[in-house]
Amino acid sequence: MMEEQNEKRNMLSSELKKSNMVLIQDAMRLELPEELVDEAVFLYENIRNTLITSRKKIYSTINTAMVNEYWDVGRQITEAIGERAGYGKQLLRLLSDNLTNEFGKGYDESNLRKMRQFYSLQVMTVWPRRRGRGTFGGCRVLNYHSAFLKENKG
Repeated sequence: MMEEQNEKRNMLSSELKKSNMVLIQDAMRLELPEELVDEAVFLYENIRNTLITSRKKIYSTINTAMVNEYWDVGRQITEAIGERAGYGKQLLRLLSDNLTNEFGKGYDESNLRKMRQFYSLQVMTVWPRRRGRGTFGGCRVLNYHSAFLKENKG
């Protein structure tokens, strides 16, 4: 088992050395023995992969939170306005001014209207929940929801 691990490490080490020349040069400048350089390269790549994986998870979590946020803001505005169109324009202006002051750009009247539209589209396109398919509120998130987010980054 230990021999197999060392063999795998040696194979990886030669490939990793090629892609980590700066790290190797720094290690040589520090006068590290070659076996420690190999270990440093291997460790660096493991840490690098951990960071890349974590960041992908973070981005996914943030995107999910943004979808939920936009949907919920749209829901709350839609429910508050109801059928009162005149009130809706005034309310959007009031909300936009105050949300922008507190949370920064991304909450102008146009984006608040788009959040309402996003909520309305979601309500009209309810799909059964499917694990691992980007769900929120018991609904499958459709591709246009992702496009909505890309167009409306705050």
